[in-house]
Amino acid sequence: MVYVVSRCAFFYIRQSGFPRLKVDLPSQKKLITDSWPIGVGYIVGWVVHYFDSTMLFILKGEDAAGQYNAAYRPIILMFTAIMVYFNAIFPAMSRAASGDGVQMKKIVNVTIGGGLAVLLPVAVIGSYVSGSVIETVYGRRFSSGGPMFALLLWWPMVVLAVFTYTRILISYDRQGYIGRVSALTAVFNI
Repeated sequence: MVYVVSRCAFFYIRQSGFPRLKVDLPSQKKLITDSWPIGVGYIVGWVVHYFDSTMLFILKGEDAAGQYNAAYRPIILMFTAIMVYFNAIFPAMSRAASGDGVQMKKIVNVTIGGGLAVLLPVAVIGSYVSGSVIETVYGRRFSSGGPMFALLLWWPMVVLAVFTYTRILISYDRQGYIGRVSALTAVFNI
């Protein structure tokens, strides 16, 4: 980790010089104004992803929360893959936003089309075999988590849509709308 940070700092200093410790209130105000909706979106995202298991633990106890969390583990892997993908394509989306919109449309079409081509069959097939998948992976004790796993398999498609459109908003400097998108995602989750 130290190596990576030092290499990044080296390249930054070589490109831009040493950072100056300067207080520039108008610039700092703009940075905070531009970034707070994104930060709130990430906080809401974490709350959304842990709200259900926490409430289940409080209302139904440790066994029910364990069943749910067992079903949720593979979904977290899908979320991670989606997040990695969007972090990787964000520079291309930012460049596309400065153009005429044709390139952005291509990126969105490839993203949504490719995502659905992978996620939809996983959700459909997974819904039919969810009980046996959970039982095979975790054992008979967790077999009652199968129906929850079948339901959760559809959630990554919502996440795909949310990530696509929030990244578009950021690319076009419209991140103020992200709070609304985050609220909508929270409502779907609850």
